Amino acid sequence: MTRTTAKPSLERSHSSQTTSDAADGPESRLATDAFQLAFENAAVGMAFIGPSGQVAEANRALCRILGRTKTEMLGSDWQSLVHPADVEADIELRRQVLAAESQQTGQLEKRLQHSDGSFVWVLQSVTRVRDGGGGTPYLLYQFVDIADRHRADRELRQRAQQEAAIAAFGRRAIVEEELPRLLDEAVTLIAHTFGDCFAAISETSNGAELYFKALEFSSNVSKDLRDRIDRSTLDHAGSFAGHVIRTGQPVTLSELDGESRFDVSLLRRSGVAGAVAVPLKLQNKVYGVLAAYAFSPRNFSPEDVHFLEAFAYVLSVVMDRKLVEDSVRRDRDFAESLVQTAQVAVLVLDAQGKIVRVNPYTAELLGRTTAELASADWISLLREENRTRGRKMFEAAASGGRTCNDTLQIVANDGREYEFNWSGRALVDENNAVTGVLLIGHDITELRKAQKGLLESERLAAIGQLVSGLAHESRNALQQIGACSEMLMMELDGQPEAIDLMTGIQEAEARLIRLFDDMRAYAVPPRLDRRIASLADVWRAAWSELTKARGRENAQLRENLETNDLKCEIAGFHMQKALSNILENALDASDGRVIVTIRCFDTQLDDRPALAISIHDNGPGLTPKQRETVLQPFYTTKTQGTGLGMSIVQSIVKAHGGQLDVVDSSPGAEFLVTLPRRA
Repeated sequence: MTRTTAKPSLERSHSSQTTSDAADGPESRLATDAFQLAFENAAVGMAFIGPSGQVAEANRALCRILGRTKTEMLGSDWQSLVHPADVEADIELRRQVLAAESQQTGQLEKRLQHSDGSFVWVLQSVTRVRDGGGGTPYLLYQFVDIADRHRADRELRQRAQQEAAIAAFGRRAIVEEELPRLLDEAVTLIAHTFGDCFAAISETSNGAELYFKALEFSSNVSKDLRDRIDRSTLDHAGSFAGHVIRTGQPVTLSELDGESRFDVSLLRRSGVAGAVAVPLKLQNKVYGVLAAYAFSPRNFSPEDVHFLEAFAYVLSVVMDRKLVEDSVRRDRDFAESLVQTAQVAVLVLDAQGKIVRVNPYTAELLGRTTAELASADWISLLREENRTRGRKMFEAAASGGRTCNDTLQIVANDGREYEFNWSGRALVDENNAVTGVLLIGHDITELRKAQKGLLESERLAAIGQLVSGLAHESRNALQQIGACSEMLMMELDGQPEAIDLMTGIQEAEARLIRLFDDMRAYAVPPRLDRRIASLADVWRAAWSELTKARGRENAQLRENLETNDLKCEIAGFHMQKALSNILENALDASDGRVIVTIRCFDTQLDDRPALAISIHDNGPGLTPKQRETVLQPFYTTKTQGTGLGMSIVQSIVKAHGGQLDVVDSSPGAEFLVTLPRRA
């Protein structure tokens, strides 16, 4: 069926020529021809729309705007050419123009459908006209192509949106501490800004190896698409993401069907029509790839690339910052673990020498808590005699420039003293101003003891050699003196004064022999023949011999046995001598009735089962000074003692792997012998 449409007269309704004669005159025809020529050749699109909405006339410019021929245009339904979203506004504009009592022109920005299916933005002006006979009114449409303007406006809006997104993301990057959360926000912002896109971040550890340890998709990607995208293929040597990683340069993919540079089969199967990717790069160090993928045909512009690069730069800065923070955190945690676990003293002092921080080892050694030590003057920890040197060391370290060292003794809460080798160095801030001093102390107490023990051993070895030679030479002379004195005693019968003198000579000889024996026992390490024996049998035998030899049968020995197993692996002869020396001192400690209490109990020595024997007398006891020196060689409180008795005891006990301690007890003196049950 062919539709015909009457063409309207081109006479405007407000023309002053109203008579038929005037309308049919030469001037009217000339005006009509001129208008027709102007209509057809106008630079803007023009069309007459009839009362029923069909196109009655269209000029060349409109046909060019819509990509249609005049034949296609004439008689077509005008509303079929209008974008569905603009139809209602177009109808309303026609209604207003037709209803107006006076001449009125209305304007509207709308979209018209091109012959290729796309839509073209135009600025539409509508004016009412009538045919020459004053009949049904027509509408004269004029169209100005504003597609370029709309495109420019859209690009401006997009740029503004992109800049706002970058600014917002930059602010988030400053405060957000969780990198995964920041990555998710980045891909979401990019996808929202681009519209019909999803964004992904492919992250690589250091740029040296080509692999992806994380891939984050924005929320507008369907689960189906997520499932279809095989993440492992992003590492494929031919992938464009891999190319970006290797080269550090951006890549755009506009036409996947004709793409030959990269393997895009996965993207094509996933419904992706276009893509753009830029490197996550900072100072030539590539951290990964930031990419946007479009589902509809899209030509990513240089501005789009710049937008992504701006995002990538912020992300790269954050990644670099996180790497630095992680490195600093690891170093800090490592240093903290060293401070917390190191078996050395660590003190941080402020510029006035007050303790700011102390490690657990130091606090435990001093018998105080870290809270108690906080704000204490570090000088107060030192032995009184060391404080002047300690203050000078702190002042030298605080002056900066070098490490200061000194050996100083600190005093624990229980009064024990520890010798430390200290090193001090100034702590400075970013302006190189001294803020405090770091002190590191190594406990050399045991080392000093070992050194003293070594010197003592060397000294004793020399004494042993001397004593052995001296005793050998002297013993013959003493034996000769002894034999001669006995013969003289027989000749002195009836001469009491001479007998007393000879008796003195014999007693002096006996003391010399004992002195040589004690010195030899002290200086020469005992050779132990160990066997399992009962310690009770040993101390009872020693006690029996002593009391009989001294005529002290009235002395009382009390036993407090807290264990049934009294056996140890010992050299019986030497151990009896050691216990005999202690018991002899106990007998000599009191002129009255002597009571000696022996207490025996299980204990541990160096994490090994041991037996402890406490020997406690009822004498006057020991002063603090005597307790410190009683085990030292040649120390004695007796007028005729050698001063080696307790030193010999200690030597025998140590040879058994045991320990001899002087116990602070009152009244009386108490010695504690601890022996391992097995050698």
